[in-house]
Amino acid sequence: MGGDFIKSTIFDKLGEKTYCLIRKYKLFDSYFLKMGDKLKVVHVENTHKDLLKSYMAHKFKLIYEFVIAGVFLVILAFNVFYSEKGITELERQDLWGEDEERQLLAKTEDGESLVDITVSHKQVSEDTMRLIMEEKAEQLESYILGENKSTDSISSDLNLITKVPDTDIDVCWEIEENDVLNSDGSVVQENLNQDGALVKLKAVLRFKEITTETEFFVNVVQPECSDLEKEQLKLVNILKEADENTVSEDSLVLPGKVDNKNITYTAVDNKNNIWIIPVMMLICIPLLFLSEDEKLNKQKKVRENQMLADYPDIVNKLILYLGAGLTIQGALDLISRNYLAQKKQNKTYKRYAYEEVMYVCRKIQGGAGVTEGLEILSQRCAVAPFRKLCMILMQNMKKGSGELIALLHHEAAGAFEVRKNSARKMGEEAGTKLLFPMIMSLGVVIIILIVPAWMTFQV
Repeated sequence: MGGDFIKSTIFDKLGEKTYCLIRKYKLFDSYFLKMGDKLKVVHVENTHKDLLKSYMAHKFKLIYEFVIAGVFLVILAFNVFYSEKGITELERQDLWGEDEERQLLAKTEDGESLVDITVSHKQVSEDTMRLIMEEKAEQLESYILGENKSTDSISSDLNLITKVPDTDIDVCWEIEENDVLNSDGSVVQENLNQDGALVKLKAVLRFKEITTETEFFVNVVQPECSDLEKEQLKLVNILKEADENTVSEDSLVLPGKVDNKNITYTAVDNKNNIWIIPVMMLICIPLLFLSEDEKLNKQKKVRENQMLADYPDIVNKLILYLGAGLTIQGALDLISRNYLAQKKQNKTYKRYAYEEVMYVCRKIQGGAGVTEGLEILSQRCAVAPFRKLCMILMQNMKKGSGELIALLHHEAAGAFEVRKNSARKMGEEAGTKLLFPMIMSLGVVIIILIVPAWMTFQV
């Protein structure tokens, strides 16, 4: 068992040293005592001390390997996501795609800045795209402000709507010719000045055959911003113009110079999710540690359940062989030989209770007394029925009793009742596990019945 856990790798050595260090300072003694008892039951062929050391070293080894792998994964993710890769063009989505919002890191000789840009999807022609993709046209005076505070001070794009909110009234806009406001309401930042410019907007409201017109003025002014922000706004407009001029191309070619200054671009993506890796590592470390204990608990439970299931058969065989005149040693030996014959026929066949009987028989053949062998069997099986059986057999050998067969018959009857109750409990647990799939199946049947009826009702 110990060889299954400890191997000559650096992680194995680290795991073993970690365990020795914890034991040196007497930390978590109650936990180690509890795990040692479980290991002693599941792996009876090993000594308690060595087995516990191997088991805990194996667990710490898994944690070290997990942490190293996680650190490597984080470093790799940072290198992949945060490495700066220069780009010269942005791929567009196809004709049936959508406009894509991108963020670029633009670098010049004077510094760098983040630039937001909309990369339009590929268009076949201006007329076709006007029919397929009519954008939101923007709203009346109370709705067109967008990020602006009033129509007397417009410094950012207007929000011209195509339909009055909560109505079926369509709105068409006409903007007088100017050099500060585009027809879509976007502001031409490079043409603004502190004095501002008045622009007349005309809105045509249409509802079926009824139309109404309204006009009003907006004052477009230059926003207060730093030199870097002004350069950024200018770059945004240049990129937007480049996008509009190449809208029919497969990609948007980014300008390499602005005002005789070289510019390089780096795609910026949202990588906040990368921090989920170290967070998940912190969560998984205790789960990984406890998962090994859960495996051990399952092994212990499987072993005990199998031994309890085989107990009535062993008692009945003892009754048969002892009733035929064999001694206790002879009965145990015959049980062991029959089991060994079955194992030779099926290499994967293994029953824990019979393995322990076979082990005790080898001990007796090696020179141990029958009473000593029964004590060993009681300790190694570590379940109450086998301890009781061994006690009955040992008392018979020490004191002698003519009622041994009767006692064994009584024990067999009780064991059979326990086995029936165990089988009933396992059946109930299986029924409980099947409850959820049955509920899911019921839900599917209900959907199959209701959906067609609902669709017919809608028609």
